[in-house]
Amino acid sequence: MMDRRRFLAGSGALAATAGLPCVAHGQASAVRASRGIAVIGGTYRQLGTQTLSDFLRTVRSRLPEGLDAANSRLKPPHGILAYCGATVWRDKYSLGIAGGHGDSHDDGHYAQDLASGRWEMLLAPSAVASASAVADAYGEWLPNRPASQHSYNHLVTVDDDIVQGVGYAIANASGGSPQAHRWSGATNSWQRYGTGGNFRPVPYTVLHDPVRNRLARFAHESGRSVDVIVDDDPGAAWVTMPTPWWPQISIRASLGHHADLDCFVLIDETVAPGQAWLMDGQDIERGWRRLSVSGTSPIGAANTGLEYVPPMKALAAASLAEPTTLYYLAPTGGQTDPWVWTRERFLGAAPAARWEVNPGVPIAPYGRVKWSSLLHGLVVAKTALAPTEVFTPAAAIAAGRR
Repeated sequence: MMDRRRFLAGSGALAATAGLPCVAHGQASAVRASRGIAVIGGTYRQLGTQTLSDFLRTVRSRLPEGLDAANSRLKPPHGILAYCGATVWRDKYSLGIAGGHGDSHDDGHYAQDLASGRWEMLLAPSAVASASAVADAYGEWLPNRPASQHSYNHLVTVDDDIVQGVGYAIANASGGSPQAHRWSGATNSWQRYGTGGNFRPVPYTVLHDPVRNRLARFAHESGRSVDVIVDDDPGAAWVTMPTPWWPQISIRASLGHHADLDCFVLIDETVAPGQAWLMDGQDIERGWRRLSVSGTSPIGAANTGLEYVPPMKALAAASLAEPTTLYYLAPTGGQTDPWVWTRERFLGAAPAARWEVNPGVPIAPYGRVKWSSLLHGLVVAKTALAPTEVFTPAAAIAAGRR
């Protein structure tokens, strides 16, 4: 078994907040003595100055065909984030594979360095990527490499690698593939990961269960099973685990893994506002159990994401209608004790970016709200048309001081 300790993130450096407003009532601040840099709770800031769209224009201008031809073949750069997620890997905000379904044919791998704020190209877009390219049964244009696709909540970091746990809305079509892929940190390349498993033509959420060294993927429908696979064997097969009951959910649902309580949590604020369900990580076959939930939830918000925030022991969600607000769902005790929603509005020196894929066209958060231990905050790329942002929860700063 791989020694996971060498990949555990330390407490990390805290980000500078020059130019941010003064600390408001109820906010908390902290200073990391090793660097003397203040991080102000309840605020957001931009990460870097270059937008993803501008960076991709620079990348494409250096392709042999030139910028205009590349934009024509790959579609406008800002379309790459349509219905896509991200993951934090090697202290980078990685897009893994993105685009898809005609919004973008760009199959490159791009990531933003969280320390410097600079975007990087880890893998150039392929020469075959285009509207006419047809993906095969593995969801690939080229062997072992995933074609452009909506990544929804399909990306997860495992040790020094990234796993794309399932394919959907691939290439220029709406189809999918059960084939997973793994980005190897050692070789900086994609490879196929696993075989078999069920597949439903809907978005999924893929989550890592580090206690049992496995991945779990959940279809966004009222299904009756969960697929799992060990996380360190590319030749392994997905195993389907039957469950007795699922709530009535839609493709706009969100799922997260609460690491402290070793459980999965499910919400769908579009069809069941204010409700939540829990699945025990060690007893998946038992299925979902409804939780007792109170507080202010993101009612009506679709695909909010549920990102675990370790200092708060809470799951964070975002609403596309509220660009300066995050919601937190936290337990009051054990798995089946009541859970509580809280809401936090953030202050920032610059206007907050909007959740949009094209100018004026909104897009839900999906899996793009990601916790960074390096920045002690939630990294959020709402759009390719504005800089990425870092949101620092006040409670995360307060928890770090206790």
